[in-house]
Amino acid sequence: MQEIKENIRQQLYGFYIAYDLWLSNGAKPGGVFSQSYGLCANLFDYLTLIGAPSEAALEQLHTDFRSAGLNEVLPFNESKGHYYEEKGNNMCHVNPARVAWVRAQMVQAVPDGLVKAVRFYEQVKCENPPAETGAWKDAVDWVLKEACQAVNIGIKGE
Repeated sequence: MQEIKENIRQQLYGFYIAYDLWLSNGAKPGGVFSQSYGLCANLFDYLTLIGAPSEAALEQLHTDFRSAGLNEVLPFNESKGHYYEEKGNNMCHVNPARVAWVRAQMVQAVPDGLVKAVRFYEQVKCENPPAETGAWKDAVDWVLKEACQAVNIGIKGE
């Protein structure tokens, strides 16, 4: 049972890391994450992409919200109306409370491999503008792979 719980926690850490990388790189539409979804829907899509079951991880996410004293359905919004306005304007991803939650959760998941990956990613980003070299894509691919390995999950299709 403890091993299952740990695996769920690692899946959540992997999600938070990937979500934060997406935010840090401009939160562009069209990928696995959506600007108009909250964390629950984005977690579901992320887990579907990596081929992992979602029910237990979503339950753990709701438990984490409750443990933090938040509403498990709308933890980062004042009301349903506030959420629907945010959703309709594709602004869920910039909600300060949601971003702060993701970053606070990530503090608990900083494996050495990920730190190395992110530093390499930042170095390549500074040294090689994306329009001038394929190194950018290689760096992003490497960071994603390293992040997944650091949290013991695989990339779907590999």
